[in-house]
Amino acid sequence: MRTPHSEIYGIFISDQVEKGLVGRVDIHYSLYGLVNGLVVMEQALSEAETEELIAKIDDELVEMTTIDDENFEITVAFATKVLTFGKEEIDEE
Repeated sequence: MRTPHSEIYGIFISDQVEKGLVGRVDIHYSLYGLVNGLVVMEQALSEAETEELIAKIDDELVEMTTIDDENFEITVAFATKVLTFGKEEIDEE
């Protein structure tokens, strides 16, 4: 999902795509050049795996800055239960 000031990406494990999403990353761009990211994972990651994920987000998704700059911040949260509320899926028969 993308708006003029934010993007949302699903996170999959490459060899387990058929199991579905394991998390998501929301990236928000301010008009002042600041970038804020929020990662919500449905499973625990080691510190090394977390750092690898952040590096991939930095390298592949956020083009205008890097995590080492003072204008990019990312928060990683590990959730034990994730619920989504909103539109019901529409059967297209």
